[in-house]
Amino acid sequence: MGIGENAGVVDIGQGYAVTFKIESHNHPSFIEPYQGAATGVGGIVRDILTMGARPIAVMDPLRFGPADAPDTRRVLPGVVAGIGGYGNCLGLPNIGGE
Repeated sequence: MGIGENAGVVDIGQGYAVTFKIESHNHPSFIEPYQGAATGVGGIVRDILTMGARPIAVMDPLRFGPADAPDTRRVLPGVVAGIGGYGNCLGLPNIGGE
């Protein structure tokens, strides 16, 4: 698939494949932090499923501006809550984050 379409699949041999997806929801999360982040997680899981795979874990490396910046202080709690609210209800373990 082309960039931005579904997810990537890597054949790791012996009949196994690994499916990866990364998605940025910077603008939606800036406008509405909780819903922007939650739909970002949902888009990742949706794209994994469209490739015929089943998600077994998630990761959530996050990037923000300076911690003391007003915009960072405004969006950070909602983004973290949105990721947790959507991801946790799926029952997928979070195996890493930053």
